[in-house]
Amino acid sequence: MDPLSLTASILAVIGASSAIGRGLKKTISARRVPDILLQLNNEVTDLQYVVQDIEDLLRQKAQITREDRGPLPSYASLPWALGHAKQTLLALESLIAYELSTVDSRDGRTKINWISWLRAESKVKSLKDDIHTDRVRLSSALSLLASSLSLGLHDQMRRTSFAMKTLKFPVAQTSETFMKPKAESTLILCGSQQAVIPQFFQNDYNDFQA
Repeated sequence: MDPLSLTASILAVIGASSAIGRGLKKTISARRVPDILLQLNNEVTDLQYVVQDIEDLLRQKAQITREDRGPLPSYASLPWALGHAKQTLLALESLIAYELSTVDSRDGRTKINWISWLRAESKVKSLKDDIHTDRVRLSSALSLLASSLSLGLHDQMRRTSFAMKTLKFPVAQTSETFMKPKAESTLILCGSQQAVIPQFFQNDYNDFQA
């Protein structure tokens, strides 16, 4: 999957999880909320955090890759994991919006449709388990990305250090060359001061003295 498609999948998962979070928040505010909905809300929130971390790491990785002028590495399992998480979230979003909750016509508050809940309870548990599995799978991808980023930074620092050492070598050599005497010199007295006349100026100095 190309970087643009990967970014689109990440944004789709983040958007779906945000929408579900808002829907669950309204549903949870109702009375007598089943524990499974609270657990579901926690799973969705954790999944969203993991995907956001993946997005941040991919952005950092892309920046390092651009600086190195190399191709963006391919992570074969990541697109599939994101796609599966997206489908699970969309199924959950549809279930919450159209089956599990209703809006009271008198006060406009969201309420749980208990008849639908009894029918869909096993489906909700299955979706919760799927989201948990997606989160674990994406957490593994996040760890791989973090390791890859760390190795990339280490390699970049190593090559930068090597380049600096390479640049320093001719400078040190040049300094040593200029500091090293090239020829013999003659010490003369100029009043109360001493002056050093290099050998290659010695003939001019002798003519001046004559």
